[in-house]
Amino acid sequence: MYSFNALYVHLQNALTADEELTPLGRHLANLPVHPRVGKIILFGAIFSCLDPVLTIASSLGFKEPFVIPLVSELCTLIVMECVRLIARLCLLVWLFVYV
Repeated sequence: MYSFNALYVHLQNALTADEELTPLGRHLANLPVHPRVGKIILFGAIFSCLDPVLTIASSLGFKEPFVIPLVSELCTLIVMECVRLIARLCLLVWLFVYV
């Protein structure tokens, strides 16, 4: 039974049927990135377009910068509501004490 990672590496032509590393697999094993990104980088070097390929490969490792996760947005709304309630409470205390 293959694990998902072993099957993925096999589909990238990095392993033979006997689970030995191919030449591509040896190069991918030396790169500290996901095999898919490593394959993109290697082919960019082979086809002499490494600069744009490195830009694309580096962007694949990060989430979309303009998307706010729903949990973070929900936490922000909760904090804002707490601040409003505390402000109202402080106003009520001030009115009760000083007026």
